[in-house]
Amino acid sequence: MSYRTPLVALSLCILLLPGLATAQGINGRARTYLSHLQIRDMVLDSVPEGTVSGEGVQRTLPDGTPLTCGEEYCQYYRSGPELGVIPFLVDLELNAWTGITGLRAYTHLRARDHLGDFRVIWPKMNEPFEALTLYVEYGRSFYRVKAGRQWQTTGLGMYNYDGGSVRMRLPHNLDVEVYGGLSLVRGLNESHYTNLISDVESLFPREDAWLGGIHVRFRPFPQVAGSFTYQREEAAGSDGLYSERIAATTRILAGPITLDGELKFDLATRQTNLAKLAASFPLDKGFSASGEVRTYTPFFELWTIWGAFSPVGFNEVRGRLDWIAPSGKLSAYTYGSHRSYEETSTQIPGSLSISDESWRWAFGSRYSILTDLTLSAEYRYDDGYGASRHGGDLSVQRFFGRSSYLALRGTAFQTFSEFRVGSGGVIGGGLQGAFPLASAKVHGSVMYYQHDQIDRPSLLDLNQLRMNLSLEIPIGGDPGLRGGGN
Repeated sequence: MSYRTPLVALSLCILLLPGLATAQGINGRARTYLSHLQIRDMVLDSVPEGTVSGEGVQRTLPDGTPLTCGEEYCQYYRSGPELGVIPFLVDLELNAWTGITGLRAYTHLRARDHLGDFRVIWPKMNEPFEALTLYVEYGRSFYRVKAGRQWQTTGLGMYNYDGGSVRMRLPHNLDVEVYGGLSLVRGLNESHYTNLISDVESLFPREDAWLGGIHVRFRPFPQVAGSFTYQREEAAGSDGLYSERIAATTRILAGPITLDGELKFDLATRQTNLAKLAASFPLDKGFSASGEVRTYTPFFELWTIWGAFSPVGFNEVRGRLDWIAPSGKLSAYTYGSHRSYEETSTQIPGSLSISDESWRWAFGSRYSILTDLTLSAEYRYDDGYGASRHGGDLSVQRFFGRSSYLALRGTAFQTFSEFRVGSGGVIGGGLQGAFPLASAKVHGSVMYYQHDQIDRPSLLDLNQLRMNLSLEIPIGGDPGLRGGGN
């Protein structure tokens, strides 16, 4: 029996729960998303080898298009016909309360359809209907039990699984949660053994994985709080280990200064994935500052092949300074960072010089011209270890009450020596807005991006039109607001 079968039964239980007892209510929301993305197909073309000047396998046309040459022909990619990708999604989120004190059910269902060119497959369109979350919860003042499809958010990140969890609130501000079940791929609500994984991984797990862990939160003093997490994933029915990790976080309030620490450690590879220390504090005359230092190494589960490539980590220093005027109408900020990457075993030709450092810097401002009219701007500069980018954004936003606004947005940036698209510039502009429709709310945006390449002018037409439209409809109300909550 598929593990999805119990989920179907659980969905029916959730929808029927209000009728099983004196119903206190259902609330939630239905959201419909419709997007349009304009892209162009890539077509493999060729010209006779004798018509291309130069020697060797790698050559270029006079307009900068790179070619791969054989004995008779030189091949290259050019822009093909325009394609329209139109994903259509419907989300339904429901909370259901019954007459049983402490009993609640929650579900997040998603339906998908593809309205655009069927030569382009939008991710996950092979799943027309899916339960992203689907659980029943029973809680009292000192404990909570959950069963079904759920997620766990800890210092290790967000993990989806089909199973259960028990949370206990103990004396002295100690909170302990034990969880476990059938592990799903992070953020995808798919099992480890799925075609979606096999399409991108040459080596992928042929067995389901079990996820289990314990998450502890504590606050011994009002000024000190922290958490500790231990989590393990292993193949079902065997001793194959997928991951075993721990994480710890802490926050200390020392007067006006807030200190935050974070650690992620991979027990399987005995490697520190993240160690971070951050501080934030107010200054005089409307200024406030924050900064952090961290060391980072990418994490990969043991079943994936990517960890075999010895990914390179980095050390980073970040800083940010904010300012707001006494009137509150004008605010400004600046932030920056410096990264130094670890040594890599990759052999670089002597003619190339690639730095093992990168810099990021930006500044921005926001000005309230009128009570309901705001101007925002930001400039960014990123000098990477293999490429660089600089550019900025500008927007004017007008508010029409609490639920309506219209914004005019513009963006421009240049990229130099980027690996896939080379050097070029992008200018974009469009509109974004929202307005109420009875009890519902409509969001929409349209942006057009004009791309001009510098070193590869005819490689590919990267101009793009993007449109998004969403409708959010509230369902029911909150029983707690009527004094009838659990």
